[in-house]
Amino acid sequence: MPDIQLTTLTPIHIGSGKEYMGNFEFVYFSKENKIAIIDDEKVFKLIGGKANIDEWVKVIDKKGDLLKFIKEHQPNVNIQDIQSKTIGVIGKPPKPQQTIKEFIQSATQNSYIPGSSLKGAIRTVVLSKLIKNEPAFAQQQKNLGFETRNGFKFKDKAVNSHYLGKDPNHDLLRLLQVSDFHTQGNTETICIQNNILNLFNNGWNIKQNQTSFVECLPANTNLKGKLHIPEELIKQIKEKSFPIKHIEQINLITLFKNINAHTLLLIKDEIEFWEDEDEPDILGDYINVLTEVEEQIQQCKENECVIRMSAGSGWDFMTGAWAKEQDVLDDKTWLTLKRTLRYKPYNDSITFPKTRKLLHQGQPLGFVKLNIQN
Repeated sequence: MPDIQLTTLTPIHIGSGKEYMGNFEFVYFSKENKIAIIDDEKVFKLIGGKANIDEWVKVIDKKGDLLKFIKEHQPNVNIQDIQSKTIGVIGKPPKPQQTIKEFIQSATQNSYIPGSSLKGAIRTVVLSKLIKNEPAFAQQQKNLGFETRNGFKFKDKAVNSHYLGKDPNHDLLRLLQVSDFHTQGNTETICIQNNILNLFNNGWNIKQNQTSFVECLPANTNLKGKLHIPEELIKQIKEKSFPIKHIEQINLITLFKNINAHTLLLIKDEIEFWEDEDEPDILGDYINVLTEVEEQIQQCKENECVIRMSAGSGWDFMTGAWAKEQDVLDDKTWLTLKRTLRYKPYNDSITFPKTRKLLHQGQPLGFVKLNIQN
């Protein structure tokens, strides 16, 4: 089972489902430009224990300044005095009334990347590759969903079953085992504002009422994990002619080659899209970062690959964008599918997708590099 080093090329966010509440679970220290996730026991002692706990509760209920309240009892308080952990801040910090989407943590409260998140991204690559190789099944609209009273409804069950296997026992990806990936030592996460870039009537701009703050692993973070392909099981399957289709796709060198081709194609398409849009200034460093990732892929050895995963990846990367390929769906079928995928009944001429999630200064989320260590 080879060791794999995973290196984040851009910040990555994998949510725990929880949000830190400002002025209650975190406070911001401007001098250090860091956020302190509050350790209740430390704060309890600093404010004098039970004698002042009611005052503490009142500050929270009235949305007062919690850090100011703590300093009234301990004027020289520093970030280490109250934190259970710290989060660095990139760009502007969240306001006290805002929240931060927490990065998933292990039982020991260390950030990690679940194997299921990475495997889901790999699954998208494999499915997209198989559809493009053998598009006939996906080209039939009846296999993409069903008609309802309100129009066509997209469902991917039939497509997944046809290309990847009808049930868990026949699933091609059961032959790929992906462990969780853990940071080496204590790695401080960062808090970044996550913006939604949207196409309005007057052009591209940020949805100001839908910005949020996310906790991320920063770029250039190294994690360790494993990818395992059970060769003995594959041998038995081949000997018994057990019907798992496309089994030849499951070896690491083939996977890495396909992942690089997949990611490279989507990046090139994204860059070309924005070139046609005259690269609005609102993009910040987005195109430059994509170009740097593109160069990383072109320099990959056979034991290396670059993939995009998790939150903020966007529709194209989350699905593989195979449905947009002219060699897969005809214009009529793609138009029908596009209509059912939209949240609102937009004009058919409006570009799809019409939003992107960009971090501070246009940083994209979720690009990581995998390297087989042995």
